[in-house]
Amino acid sequence: MDLLRLAKEKLKDLSRKISLKLTSDETYFKVRHLSNDLIKCDWNLAKEDRKRLLSNDKYCLSLRLYDISQDQLDSNTCIMKEIEVKKFSKECFVKPIVPNGNLLIELGFRKPYDKWNLFASSELRLSDRGANYNGTFQDDSWFYSDSKKSTNENLQNNMHEKMYQLSKQFSNGGSEKVHNN
Repeated sequence: MDLLRLAKEKLKDLSRKISLKLTSDETYFKVRHLSNDLIKCDWNLAKEDRKRLLSNDKYCLSLRLYDISQDQLDSNTCIMKEIEVKKFSKECFVKPIVPNGNLLIELGFRKPYDKWNLFASSELRLSDRGANYNGTFQDDSWFYSDSKKSTNENLQNNMHEKMYQLSKQFSNGGSEKVHNN
């Protein structure tokens, strides 16, 4: 059953893409969350949008992903990622910037040292954050310790310290051995 549903969906997408190419007076942009935890973005630029993008070699087509979940809107920070894609591509697979919540995904371009020019945008609901979500994301900066937990035990257990201790086991050793040579 799933194979038949997938084949029908692919056939619909193909027929939609062909019809859009023939009558592309409006930019089309669609996003889907796939079962392999990637986001598939499909688009077809209107003739005017394509002209604007191709009018100068220095413009690059980009996707912007924003976390627009309610708890993010209440804070002073915004999680955003901008991904450059090829000008002539029609689709892109990207990894979500957050594991759950709501995303705003924009398709557009930026002139060098200029403002963002939006072609289209779409919202995508990944999943509910749930009661177990505490509003923080894992710190992906392995070098710095968690400033909220400045106890001696936590400083010894941070990723930077663990990497340093592992490096001391080799003949070229930790940073003090490198600087002393």
